[in-house]
This record gives sequence, structure tokens and C-alpha cells, in this order.
Amino acid sequence: MKALDLVALALLAVIAIVLIRYLAAGADLRLRNRQLRTAPWRRTEYVDEAGVTHVVLRRSILDGSGTEIWADNDVEIEAVSPGSDDFDDRLARARLAADLSVSRMNYRRQ
Repeated sequence: MKALDLVALALLAVIAIVLIRYLAAGADLRLRNRQLRTAPWRRTEYVDEAGVTHVVLRRSILDGSGTEIWADNDVEIEAVSPGSDDFDDRLARARLAADLSVSRMNYRRQ
């Protein structure tokens, strides 16, 4: 009888551990989804393989390992090619337009 009680207790402990892990994973998923819904828009830039600088608006969060998770697709403001004569001016105008757009988009989300 004692062996049966011990097996039952071990089985209950395993079930409790599985249940706790399941609930913790669900809580992490809900937290990540809430963070993605409330992530603010921000201006960012990247340069593609051809050397074109893209000024975009992006909503994203960082997970526990530092990996960026996108909440939405990027909204491209402008792509500035490196060979253009007015590269600096176009990049400055694109940055300004992105900053104004990000303020407007974040204001609408409040």
C-alpha cells in the first residue's frame, strides 16, 4: 500500500509541474502579446545590400534573449540611394518626416 501511495504522490507532483509550466508559458505569451499591442512606433534606418539607406517606422519589442520581435510591418518613409547628389539633404528630410509621422502615429494610439 505504501508503494502505491508513493507512486500516486509522484504522479501528482509530475502533473503539478506540467500544469505550472503550462500556466507560466501562457502568462509569458499574454505578456508578450500585450507588449506587442502597446509597443510605440519609432524611427529607424537600415542600409540594404545595394547601399540604399531606408528610413522606416517600426514597432517592435525585445524578448528575453535580445531578439527583436516586430509588432507590425515597417512603414517606409523614404529610400535614399548613396549616389544621389543631395544624399544628406534627402536623408535629413526623411528623418524629419519620420519623426513627425512617429509622433502623430503614437499620439493616435493613446
